[in-house]
Amino acid sequence: MSAVTSTSSEPQGLCARFASHAVNCVKSVGSIANARVLSPASSLGVGAITRLIFKYSFNPFNQLTESEIRENTEVGLKNLVKNYKFTQFDIEKVLNSNCYYDEVTNQINLNFLSVPSQQVTPLMMKTIILLDRGVVRPIFEELIFRFGLNLGICDLIEEKCPEWKPALNSTLGKVARIVLNSALFSAVHSLNGGQFSDSFIQGQIVDALVTGIVTGVLHESKAGLIGSIGAHMAGNIVSLDIWKC
Repeated sequence: MSAVTSTSSEPQGLCARFASHAVNCVKSVGSIANARVLSPASSLGVGAITRLIFKYSFNPFNQLTESEIRENTEVGLKNLVKNYKFTQFDIEKVLNSNCYYDEVTNQINLNFLSVPSQQVTPLMMKTIILLDRGVVRPIFEELIFRFGLNLGICDLIEEKCPEWKPALNSTLGKVARIVLNSALFSAVHSLNGGQFSDSFIQGQIVDALVTGIVTGVLHESKAGLIGSIGAHMAGNIVSLDIWKC
């Protein structure tokens, strides 16, 4: 009668256990994706719900004090005045207003009193912001990071290390791509030229990391690039402050 030797399948060590749990998590997400639950259309809901949960729970932006919010808003307004060379713009009046976009519009129009055709309305400004942050930026960022960067990394590895090609599409390979992509995406959002406060940048970094992970998982699922773009769009749109007034 032969002896039966039992071995534990639980990996040893903190790093090994973390990697194992990450792989199992992605496998679970992959199972859902293969069941076609994560379609490009449903990705809109995933992106919106994730951002709302993040926004109203552990979002670092929620930790900003009133003075920090005012300080960062003032920096943004000063950049606006500088970039467009406005000669008339009362920043204090905007900061003390009940509706930010209404007062910004009024201040901008002071510079075009003699040219009515160049004056703007709050609706026009909100529409521009919606198209910029809710449509153009998500498409551009997903094409650069989730599509272009992934393609570039895979092509480089296949060229330099062809023996690694089978590993690229493995679960571990997908996890590595998602982690690397999210880290780079987050790092880019930390570049501010020293203009905004550290707490604001920390919020941007965490926000970008969460967005990168969610859209990265969707990109690796059957939702694909269209799904990651849709989730990114939905997440950005629900987090805009244009809906406040």
